[in-house]
Amino acid sequence: MTFNDVRVGGYEEFSEPVSFRNAYHEATGFAHDPKGWLVISGPSGGGKTLLAAAITNFLISNKRAVRYVLSSNLIDQLRSSFDNESDEHFSTLFSQFLDAPVLVLDDLGHQSDTPWANEKLDQVLTNRFNKRLPTVITTSVPRDELDNRTLTRFSDPYFSKYIHIKQGRKKTQLEETGISPRLLSKMTLKNFNSRGAYGTSVAAKRTLKEALDVAKSFAEQPSGWLYLHGPTGVGKTHLSVGIADICLKTDVDVIFRFVPDLLDQLRKTYDPKSISGFDQTFDRIRNCEVLILDDLGAEVTTSWVEEKLFQIIVHRHNEMLSTVITSRIDLSDYDSKSINISTRFAEPIVSRLRDAHVVTERYMHAPDFRYRGSKNNNSR
Repeated sequence: MTFNDVRVGGYEEFSEPVSFRNAYHEATGFAHDPKGWLVISGPSGGGKTLLAAAITNFLISNKRAVRYVLSSNLIDQLRSSFDNESDEHFSTLFSQFLDAPVLVLDDLGHQSDTPWANEKLDQVLTNRFNKRLPTVITTSVPRDELDNRTLTRFSDPYFSKYIHIKQGRKKTQLEETGISPRLLSKMTLKNFNSRGAYGTSVAAKRTLKEALDVAKSFAEQPSGWLYLHGPTGVGKTHLSVGIADICLKTDVDVIFRFVPDLLDQLRKTYDPKSISGFDQTFDRIRNCEVLILDDLGAEVTTSWVEEKLFQIIVHRHNEMLSTVITSRIDLSDYDSKSINISTRFAEPIVSRLRDAHVVTERYMHAPDFRYRGSKNNNSR
C-alpha cells in the first residue's frame, strides 16, 4: 500500500470525499516531514489503515526508520515476550515502541480492554508525547468517547493534528431503513393532510402546515435537527416517514427507527447467534447521514436504555449529524417528572434537544387523525 494506490475521491461509499482528501494531504505532508503527531479517526473501512500503511512504506522507501503495529498486536507481542525467562526480551521489545524514530500505531481502541493493556498503551503514548517523538495514530473511537488524558494529547494545537474522515454516502437498502414499502407509499409529504381531522381549529391547522413546511425543507436539504412534538395522532410519524421517503429517493443514507424497536434491535445483538454485533449495529445507527427516531419517550426506561439513548443523542449533536426526532414530550413544559428519563440523563439530553442553534422545533396540535370517524364522513 503506497500513496500511488490511493484514489483520492474514489471511495465515496466508504468515506466522504472532502474529509478523505484532507486526511490524504495531511498524511503525505507527514510522510515527507515526520513531525509531531498525526491522528486519523473515522469509521471502519474509511481508509485510515491505507493512509497509515502508505506513510510507513514511504518512509521505508526513503531509508527512514519506522515501526508499524496494530494496537492489538502490540499488546499480544508484549504479552508473549513474558514467556522468556528474563525481563530483557520484554524490555528490548517495549523500547522499540517507546523510542522508535517514527511509530505508526494502527486501530487504537480495538486492543483487549484490560488494565494491563491500557497501562502499556498509555506508557507508550505518554513517553512519545513527552519526548515529542513523531507518531501516527489511527482510531475508529469517536472523539467524544476518548478519555480526557488521550483527548488532551490528540488535541494539542502545537504538537498534534487530529483529522476525521467522515462516513461515506452509502446507498441505503430499503430493508435497512426500518420502514416497510407499504408505509412509505402510504405516508408521503405529498399526501399529508395539513387541514387536520374533523373539528380542527384554525390555530391547529396552522401548526400542521408549519410542521409540513419545515419537514419539506429538511427533506430537500437535510441539515441540523428537527424535533416534532405533540399528542398522539397528529401526524408526527407521517411527516418523519415522508422525510425518509425523500431521502431514499435522493440517495441520502437514512435510518428510521421507532425508539422501542431500536432498543430491542440493540439488545438482540448481544445474542451469540446475531449476524451483526452490537458495536457494528450501534456505530451504524450513530453515524448514518440522517437518523429518524420516532416516538422518543415511548420506551420502557432502564439505566441501560437511558445510557444508549444518551450516547446516540450526544454523539450526533457533537458531530452535527442530521437527525429527526418525534415525541409526545413538550420541552417547553419540561420538568423531571414529564420525561421518562432519570435525572442523570434527562438534563443533558433535554439541553441538546433545546439547542436553538442546532434544533428546529415544531409543535403539532390537532384532533387525533385516527378518530376521523362518522362525524367527518357525515359532514360531507
